[in-house]
Amino acid sequence: FSRVATWSLLVWVALRCLEAVLCRVSVQEPPAVRSKLPILGQALKLFTQGVSYYENLRKQTNLPILTTFLGTQKVYVVNSPELINQINRQGKKIDATLPFLSVVCGKFFGMHGEDLNGLMRNATAKNSLRHDLRAMEHAALEAGTESMAEIHGNISRELADILNDTASRGPEKVNLLDWLQRTFTLATGRGVFGHGNPVDRSEDLVSCLWTMESGLKKLTMLPYQSFTAREAVMARERLVQAFIDDKDPKGPVGLGRGSIVLSQKFSNLTQRHNTSVEFKARYTLGFFTGFLINSVPAVFWIVSLLAANKGLADRIRSEVQQVVTTIGSEEITVEAASLRSQCQVLVSTCREVLRCISSSIGTFLVNDDIHLDDGLVLKKGAIIQIAATAIHSNTAIWGTSANELDPERFLRQEKVHPAANRVFGGGGSMCPGRHLALDELLTFTAMFVHTFEVDLLPNASRIPEQERNAMLSVKKPSSDLLVRVSRRAAANCRRWKF
Repeated sequence: FSRVATWSLLVWVALRCLEAVLCRVSVQEPPAVRSKLPILGQALKLFTQGVSYYENLRKQTNLPILTTFLGTQKVYVVNSPELINQINRQGKKIDATLPFLSVVCGKFFGMHGEDLNGLMRNATAKNSLRHDLRAMEHAALEAGTESMAEIHGNISRELADILNDTASRGPEKVNLLDWLQRTFTLATGRGVFGHGNPVDRSEDLVSCLWTMESGLKKLTMLPYQSFTAREAVMARERLVQAFIDDKDPKGPVGLGRGSIVLSQKFSNLTQRHNTSVEFKARYTLGFFTGFLINSVPAVFWIVSLLAANKGLADRIRSEVQQVVTTIGSEEITVEAASLRSQCQVLVSTCREVLRCISSSIGTFLVNDDIHLDDGLVLKKGAIIQIAATAIHSNTAIWGTSANELDPERFLRQEKVHPAANRVFGGGGSMCPGRHLALDELLTFTAMFVHTFEVDLLPNASRIPEQERNAMLSVKKPSSDLLVRVSRRAAANCRRWKF
């Protein structure tokens, strides 16, 4: 034991000395928070605690901004909305692009070699591959555009078909998360790529997508992924190969094969930049996954809430009934614009659920020294991180009920700093699909609550806890939830149509 203790002490001293050399913090920088285990401690905490790491760090330090190290990488963790606002104004000195491409495209979706290099090359420069792709994404998903309306309409139509079919079968018990994963994956695939797409033809690819999603932490944080994240890697590569194999001999690949206007733009753009078939397949997988991995958990938490709170379900149902319109004698429809403007309890509930489950982390590379108003300096080469879990759980920002789900929170005119809402990121890391995501959430919830009663089973199920040690941008449930879904008699057997 003494020999082990001696060697442990020597290793600790060596790491502490190495930290003193490689992990220096000047008096001008935010206060340093170090781990008892030099160099490795904070990275290990992040891996074991997941997104809760940032919330725990804020609670332990109560600092508006601090300096820590992940390995030898200097990281500034920002917890103050006022400081976030200052940092957002430093657009020319910070860059969210390269960290995103390296982690998400490189590690999560497996881009490598020239495909990844081409995406990262001059990423913010006009006419670069990344610049053109990002411009295409924002233009396609901008609120009020024909492109976004087309995508929303297509997905809503496919969701409606699945809900109509579910309603026609009568009462049934479903594992809610599993059912929503299948429902949204199939509906989104059909809406974006058309019927007969790879996921539509081979439904085991649905489970592959969610296996890949559940392995995000291992894929993005561990080395030697083929061994340490083997199951997720195998699932990802099956999906990529499915998009590659789906192409015509001389035709477009992946997203380029879809029926929507965006598909033609993607096909033309990738042809102009002469990207590889594999690049198109992996980008398609990333685009497809982006539609799903936040929406499905959000819908799960909303439906669970409605199952547990019948009074809230009735209030939302009453609102929805006022904006549902009849088509002939057997069909009904609803517009997202009407839901946004006239269903305030529904909108507030959806926004509050998103606030409570959001765990996105805005990550920025500091390209030049930044001088904050209070005299602090953020040094070139460091990383800035802004974590939703730390901001949204802060009672100093959101009040004493910050850690409670309050469906009426956004009905009240409470003064909360605009930068304190990190549901869809902020500044240079604002999610381009935020408008589509909210419209999809509102529309599905409206259709579901108007058509169905959902009940927790007596003595068989309870709403699960949030999974707090993952690294996803929203918190998933720690387990599935068995519920009974039955058509409401008042729904009058009418079918949804979009």
